[in-house]
Amino acid sequence: MGNGGPQRVEGHERVARPGNRGQHLGDGRRDSGHRLGHRRAAVTRAYVALGSNLGDRQAAIRGAVEALAAEPGIEVVAVSTLIDTEPVGVADQPRFLNGVAALETGLDARGLLTVLLDVERRFGRSREGVPRYGPRTLDLDLVLY
Repeated sequence: MGNGGPQRVEGHERVARPGNRGQHLGDGRRDSGHRLGHRRAAVTRAYVALGSNLGDRQAAIRGAVEALAAEPGIEVVAVSTLIDTEPVGVADQPRFLNGVAALETGLDARGLLTVLLDVERRFGRSREGVPRYGPRTLDLDLVLY
């Protein structure tokens, strides 16, 4: 890992709870599961950046994805490959492991952000006394909602 650039670490499979999705129709479309008289709540696709550079980085990110999948109103539909990267901003710190998760959620943006901050705290994230781009056990950023 000494070349200084991003490096692929590991791929991840889809994380989802059984029964939350419709069935494939065989032609690239997906049956939404809607039935006459039965409407689902509106669902939004959101993307969350995943990062960690303290402790067992991969375990923290994997645990965070599992914690998000267990939250009511959130389904993790895909997780990118994790990439080992150099820190940005504060250079004197360990390398980061970064990726992105695609979520489907019935939560509004503020509600989803609240969940992300709570998951960060559960994994030991503290913002007190740490520079803005400093080291962290877990970083979950809502990048697209």
